[in-house]
Amino acid sequence: MGMPHGRILVQSISNANNPLAEAPLAGPDGQLGRLALENDVNNIIISQLEEGVDQTSSPIVIDEIDISGPSNGANWTIVIETSNQNNMRISNVLAVWNDSGSQLKASETSTTDIGNTDDLTLNVILSGTTIQLIANIVGPDTWNIRSKRISL
Repeated sequence: MGMPHGRILVQSISNANNPLAEAPLAGPDGQLGRLALENDVNNIIISQLEEGVDQTSSPIVIDEIDISGPSNGANWTIVIETSNQNNMRISNVLAVWNDSGSQLKASETSTTDIGNTDDLTLNVILSGTTIQLIANIVGPDTWNIRSKRISL
């Protein structure tokens, strides 16, 4: 049995209603479906990196979103690690809010720690007109924080 294969067709990005790329997905018995990557300004991916932060920097605003923008939700993927990599975890933080920001709900799901990451906690708060992803550090370690956000 052969491996599935595909073809990428790059189209103009000047029209937001056209896909950026399309790929037919084919197997040995024919086409299985299509994969389309679309230019949608409502789904913005932002990456952040904070290196060498400690409790003297705490609390740290990792990311913020203006509530007047087109988004009412965010999905952050965050890798936190001590500088020596003895303590690590990856977390997924989800948040949803209404247009005024008067309603905000957030949750965090994480892997089991390598070592112990209890000294760094993540929170989502409303500060003025922005939703903020915050890291709080309470121990002596120095941390690196990498995050990626998808706004929805």
